[in-house]
Formats: sequence, structure tokens, C-alpha cells
Amino acid sequence: MRHLWPGLWRAATTDWLEPLADGLRGIDREDQATLVLAVIRGLLMDLDATGDTARTGKAFTDFVGGLAGN
Repeated sequence: MRHLWPGLWRAATTDWLEPLADGLRGIDREDQATLVLAVIRGLLMDLDATGDTARTGKAFTDFVGGLAGN
């Protein structure tokens, strides 16, 4: 895959960091953009592998609640 689209993984990461940081700025957590991106990617991989929307959805909700201090 790397030979077909050099820089794909770097772009797939860096393209999302700034928008996430911007969104997290509203709760003064922009420093957590890398963590949020990693969790989202992991949960998407989990969802794709298992199809368990209830479990992965709850994990995402719990994670976001933790970021917001809930």
C-alpha cells in the first residue's frame, strides 16, 4: 500500500490533528488531540472487526465523558 500512496499514514494522522485540537479547545483539552485520534482509530478498528456497535459506542461515549470531566 505504501508504494501506491506514499505518505498515506502520515496524512491520515496529521490531517485530523488540527481539527481535533480545534474542537477540543472548547473544553480546554486541545493537548489531547493525539490521544483522541488514537482512541477513535482503535474503536473504529474494533467496530470493523467485531461489528459490536453497542460496546464500541459505549466505550466512545465513556471516553468523551472522561475528556469533558463527566
